[in-house]
Amino acid sequence: MNKSTQEFKDDIRRYGWVRLLGELTSLKNAVDNYVPGQGRNGVMLKKAARDFCPQHGGKKGDKFVLFHDADDTGAGYCYKCEEAFDGFKIIMLDRGWSFAETANEIKKIIYDGEAPVVNRQNLRPMNNQPKPLTQKQIDEANKRVDKNNDLLAESVSIHHELAAPLRLYFENRSLHNYGELAAHVRYHGAVSYWVEIDEEPTLRAEQIQFCHQYWAFKGFNQVGDTLMANMGSHPCALSIVRDVATQKPVNIHRTYLSAEGTKIDLDALPWGWGAKKMMSSIQGVKSGPSAILLDPPGAPVIALAEGLETALAVKGTLEMPTHCTVNVGGLKKWRPSIGTELVVIFEDKDRSKAGEEGASELKQALTEMGVKCLIQTPPLPIPEGKKSVDWQDVVQQCGKQGFRPAILNWQDTFLS
Repeated sequence: MNKSTQEFKDDIRRYGWVRLLGELTSLKNAVDNYVPGQGRNGVMLKKAARDFCPQHGGKKGDKFVLFHDADDTGAGYCYKCEEAFDGFKIIMLDRGWSFAETANEIKKIIYDGEAPVVNRQNLRPMNNQPKPLTQKQIDEANKRVDKNNDLLAESVSIHHELAAPLRLYFENRSLHNYGELAAHVRYHGAVSYWVEIDEEPTLRAEQIQFCHQYWAFKGFNQVGDTLMANMGSHPCALSIVRDVATQKPVNIHRTYLSAEGTKIDLDALPWGWGAKKMMSSIQGVKSGPSAILLDPPGAPVIALAEGLETALAVKGTLEMPTHCTVNVGGLKKWRPSIGTELVVIFEDKDRSKAGEEGASELKQALTEMGVKCLIQTPPLPIPEGKKSVDWQDVVQQCGKQGFRPAILNWQDTFLS
């Protein structure tokens, strides 16, 4: 094949650099959590998008980020090395290849049919192969289990008089069937809200200044190379996340609230601290598919939604067995139990396309498993100034009329 260097680079852009990095490198968090165009000062801001550096590796996998335009450039940056790398360099460092070897492997992938696809068994070892858990990791895992158990022990039922802010939170969204969450969601009156201060100098200075001015701020704590800020204790919804296969609790998803039943005032900040948080995973500790199981796994038809509010809206309208995957990452990982024949994904419609891409990825996996899958897209435009629209919005604005007749009458359509 005779192609110029520029033609080769254009073909890579058309294929997608982020997709290519996912196929040829050990980068996972940076690839899975990449959102085109999002970020500040050129880089992705979300902690979940941090990864191990292809050059120095690292202990925690939190120093390397992709640039916001990485799908066009393949480029990323390491805060430890204080160095930027283009896509070719990232692959070369991660795999230990020369530039010629890297270019050849890329050609094998993007020019499908003109050369064999990459044989992963022949790849050199990744920088970060899974290793047996250390005692420190085991202790950390046990510590987090104890912390989650303590939070649940201190919490009260959604029906308790102290849980008024949680009930208001759902009522403000016209989700009056929140009683169905009694076994899955509890209320805690004061959960600490910790955030990681960014390492990018300009953003770091802005965040530190904001912390000092915030009404509930309690102080900073240096943990290794990371500066953490304690933004005080706030009312919180504790949603129990369970392993889909075993139904055992594996994590707690927290939604921080105000006393008036709105999301915490930190939710609107431009750097994305947000009202919703999940206990982060421990490096080296693998977890299987998990979700907030509003209904037991294994039903013939299962509805999936990312957010709890969306899941509750869908379940309340359709009375379809429902699982909440918490986020798009959980959606991609979700897998059905024996007995499920059809999965209906009520995807979010995002400007970033993340929800739609996650739903498509899961549908492909389910199809390969022999499980039927339908994807339902909200029939509403994304409002001006908003990032997304979901099925909770559909239920609020359109009611049952927002659903296709076949879905609205799903029991007759799919079970008869």
